[in-house]
Amino acid sequence: MQKLSRRTGRRAPKLTVQALTAMLAYNWPGNIRELENVMEAAFYTSNERKIPLSLLPSQLASETSDYQTNPTQPLTNLKQGTLKEQLNEAERSIIQAALLECADNRTRTAKKLGISKSTFYEKLDKHGLS
Repeated sequence: MQKLSRRTGRRAPKLTVQALTAMLAYNWPGNIRELENVMEAAFYTSNERKIPLSLLPSQLASETSDYQTNPTQPLTNLKQGTLKEQLNEAERSIIQAALLECADNRTRTAKKLGISKSTFYEKLDKHGLS
């Protein structure tokens, strides 16, 4: 969203709780490209400060139907572990996908991720991707 915001000069909208829940529950078979496409479509179709679930593709909403009917049940697509462990795994996956997309060009990958080269190299080290 921040990347789109910088590109367009428009304030980046936030996701509603329902939209965020749907995005976290979805399997993302298309990986980072699918996520970027969904976010870009929502960015351009949203006229509000928040992106509701209704602006996301219908397959995302269907993934959360069980969660919405019984919110005490954990989302089944989330990995086990602490929040920190899950965030680290997500960060590692995003970096790996970006590296693949940028043909292992580290400068381009850092730029694509919106981080400095030094931060990128620190994250590569942190996740054992050097």
